[in-house]
Amino acid sequence: MRATKGLPSSIVVALLAVVATVGGCKRTSPAPTGDVREQSSSTASTPSTASTAAAQAPETSLSEAERRFGVSPTLNKDVKYQPAVIVMEHGADAIRANSSDGMTWTLDANAPHAAEIQKDRILFATGRAVGRVLAVEHKGDTLAVTLGPVELTEVFEELHVSYHGAIDPSKMIAYYAPDSPGTYTDLNEEPSANLLEAPRIGGDGVLLRSAVWDPADRELYSALKVALPGTGAFGPPTDINVADYLLSPYCCGGLGVVIQYDKNGIKFTASAVLTLKDPHIDVNLDILHGLKNAFIEVKGVGGLRVAIDGGMSGGAKNLNAIIQLPLDFAYPIPISGVGSPFSVVFRQSLRIGTIFTGKTSVLKAKGEYEYAGVIRAGIRNEKNVAEGPKMATTVTNLAETVEGNSMSVDALLLAYGAKVIVGIGAFDFVVGPYAGIDASVGTTRGSDTQVGIGFVCRRADLNLWMEVGVGYALPQTVVKAINQFLSLFKVKEISSTYSKPIASVAIFENSQAIPPSCGKP
Repeated sequence: MRATKGLPSSIVVALLAVVATVGGCKRTSPAPTGDVREQSSSTASTPSTASTAAAQAPETSLSEAERRFGVSPTLNKDVKYQPAVIVMEHGADAIRANSSDGMTWTLDANAPHAAEIQKDRILFATGRAVGRVLAVEHKGDTLAVTLGPVELTEVFEELHVSYHGAIDPSKMIAYYAPDSPGTYTDLNEEPSANLLEAPRIGGDGVLLRSAVWDPADRELYSALKVALPGTGAFGPPTDINVADYLLSPYCCGGLGVVIQYDKNGIKFTASAVLTLKDPHIDVNLDILHGLKNAFIEVKGVGGLRVAIDGGMSGGAKNLNAIIQLPLDFAYPIPISGVGSPFSVVFRQSLRIGTIFTGKTSVLKAKGEYEYAGVIRAGIRNEKNVAEGPKMATTVTNLAETVEGNSMSVDALLLAYGAKVIVGIGAFDFVVGPYAGIDASVGTTRGSDTQVGIGFVCRRADLNLWMEVGVGYALPQTVVKAINQFLSLFKVKEISSTYSKPIASVAIFENSQAIPPSCGKP
């Protein structure tokens, strides 16, 4: 997979994305029309629990090795590691490269503690290069170390972390990984997948059923995640090719992406963004012979903006795919007094579906919704906490914007997940408390043959929910891909429970037909 630079001029949908650059939000491509770059003046919140470690501002002078591979841990009296953990206090300087699947790290074989690395021990070289050692291969004066998943309590025996501060996009770092397991899943080739049901007109010629997810779809998609690495693959945002899709993340004010597809008679362009306004985050983590607190509070989640525009000219099969965007945005948050480099990591996932039942079709819509409230997620005082924002305002109603032309009933589906996780690790194996806001957007338009009854039915469904957990939060499609990889090393498979959050909270569900008679049962 080869990254391409620049955003094609055909994209006219509005979009913002929280994005990471070492030196700030920069992109050579022009921003799309309607780009909004507003910041609110929300005040700082107080940490939700006490901790023995005070927070300091994010490090502004990371070395080149630390930006590329993560911040090294340190040994000190405030942290107790488990006996199997190898702590490399200068691990960032010892790392030479990271593989394109994100799981193998090349280290200097002569670096301090490198000789201790062996299978089944836990390596803690940096905040990103941490995990259970699956394999070690000597290559001259280097070691190729393949790392697998590890729980926080397998790394730490005792740890107390408290952090509060703003999230500054200019301090974020973008990481890419073309070959991360589970990046792309074609559900047309998954016989066990719950496929989209084609919308249809009811027996009275009026009822319009929309493309919308049911609970089984949500379980399949789960709490989103994305994978990524690659030797030297970090820096400013750039376009990414995944299968036949072109993905364009860019900057600033939110977390989002533009998706384009143009092949075999199907043309599809969509955008989704979770807007942010002066984001702040509180983190509380307490481990003492087990996990006591693993809690985050996020302020400044502003809302959701989506746009879908697709069409068919020919007899190609419809799209039905899940993409874990191969891009990580990491914001290091070193904590004074604690030598364990945690990061705030943003991830994105997509599901794209088209249901064109005729040979020539065009369908498009857009919507914008604003949230109120904060996200509180994780475990606090050994109890599950899951509190999400509420829908506050409909700026642009999705159903009212549905338009197109076709002699058949057609539908488009866009599902988008935006997730924040605070923890250690990289790509598939970042572990810590997380919260993800998922959106499922279905738009449907009736056939032009309806004009004989005086109108053409339109319908839009919008489901928003939040997933909360402490762990990896891997969708089933990614769990399957990772287990295939792990089987090469004859190690225990990742349990499917990793993909199940500790709580799922509904934020907003709405179905609207225009005219209303098109939605009657």
